[in-house]
Amino acid sequence: MKKPQTLEADERLPRVGDRLIYRVSQKVADEVNQLRMVAAQAHAGNKVQAGAELPLIVTKVHEKSFNGQVFLDGNDTYWVTEIHYGYEIGDCIEP
Repeated sequence: MKKPQTLEADERLPRVGDRLIYRVSQKVADEVNQLRMVAAQAHAGNKVQAGAELPLIVTKVHEKSFNGQVFLDGNDTYWVTEIHYGYEIGDCIEP
């Protein structure tokens, strides 16, 4: 099966409110897991692993990137910034 072509950020950007799939980076996984250990009352949920695909809602669109809230498997979310479409870890794809 042929992998779809990666869209360049300046070719097409999502709109505020769009739902995408975010591929969790190691940095984000580490930050979420650390926060959940320190503030377990407010941030509870399953361990986050790099490469996991989680839903994201777009909150702000910039000229060539966008920000969004990643919905974690727990009672919290994580804000990511300067995200792009793509197939690498830390990028977003359409569902």
